[in-house]
Amino acid sequence: MPQKHPLVKAREMCNLTQAQFATKVGLSVKTIWKAEHNQRIGAYSRGKICKYLKLTAEELGFVIPSEPEIEYLAASHKRAEIDSLVEGRERDQKKRQTLQIHTSLLGTAFVSPHMGLLQPDTLPFSEFLPLSADSIQSCWHLMQGENSAVAERVLDHQAPILTRIALKPSPYQKEAAILATQMAILRAILAKHRLHYVARELHCYEAVQFSKLSHDRVLQSAALVCLGHTYLFCPPLRVKKAIETFLEALHVLGQCSSLIRSDIFIALAEIYSLQGEKQQTYTAIGQAKDAYPDHPRSDSSYFYANYPVNLLHQAEAKVFLHLHQPTRALEALQASNTEPLTDRGRCEHFIRRAEAGRQCHDLELFSSSLTEGSLLATALGSSHRLQSALKVYNQAPRDWKENAQVKWLNANILSISERTDI
Repeated sequence: MPQKHPLVKAREMCNLTQAQFATKVGLSVKTIWKAEHNQRIGAYSRGKICKYLKLTAEELGFVIPSEPEIEYLAASHKRAEIDSLVEGRERDQKKRQTLQIHTSLLGTAFVSPHMGLLQPDTLPFSEFLPLSADSIQSCWHLMQGENSAVAERVLDHQAPILTRIALKPSPYQKEAAILATQMAILRAILAKHRLHYVARELHCYEAVQFSKLSHDRVLQSAALVCLGHTYLFCPPLRVKKAIETFLEALHVLGQCSSLIRSDIFIALAEIYSLQGEKQQTYTAIGQAKDAYPDHPRSDSSYFYANYPVNLLHQAEAKVFLHLHQPTRALEALQASNTEPLTDRGRCEHFIRRAEAGRQCHDLELFSSSLTEGSLLATALGSSHRLQSALKVYNQAPRDWKENAQVKWLNANILSISERTDI
């Protein structure tokens, strides 16, 4: 019997599958698979694995290149800078590789008519799960820009196979359930942007079901948060069910350290603000900020939580707008610019600024921000955000709608969005 790779032994000592280990370390499953099969991985990836396991590259049996190593364990501010640069480089690579991802993931490996005949203990499924994990991670990157349609097609092809593996007891079930939960959360987000609210809710129910099979409390909490948000913004609004679901997510999370806790508190803050409960709102905002980790990218849920720090500030701004405190909302939006925003994040940013401009009686801020936000929403194909922009427009004073820029915006974008589902 061939001897296990040192990294496999170390991972199994932690009682983690490849997918779980990749999530905790913050790398793709494909990278972990390559390392465990004596294939070369980059210094950045080696550094993250060594740091997590507290072992050297030699002890983990890594294939080391001859060129000098890049020091990964630098000072904390340098590490944050490196993380930011790497994330930006990976994002650029994702954009350049969209066509290759689309071709490979929609190829015969995933849609072969023979796939359904294979049993979970055969080699193709053991290869399918790492590929599926890597493609789900790619889809998270794709949906942040103008490639959400590609992500939808990839996920639609993977869903039936991954669901079958996740629901059937087997050695692969737990790992498949983790991936199926992440996939369902992602599909729920994409459905929201198409205003497909029924599909959104169904995907959330799927995520909750799969997360229970994963036996991962953090992931289960994330699925419940996704469902809670659905109750909060999908018609008909069910505020009481939203509160119950967020509190259940908090209970399931228990003492686990996760940025999901911050997401729960900021969601509760939004509910309290809608009810006009100022003191409870301020308390929940403080709890959300206190619960947000200093190094979120090191959090095991960072990949699928979809909750970078700038989204915390944007959610805070939304809460202050509910309380009709536009100055504090603008301060929160300014704080959200401390890290680079995705295209979807920028879209949300401008729409919130437009609402703040309306509440501040600042026509210039309103018109310029609403134009930027609406154009971005159109480019992204997000009906959800276009609907948000239209709501801000409809609340504007009547005389503002006679402004030349605002009239152009309504005639060319907003009025069209009311009649179409982009």
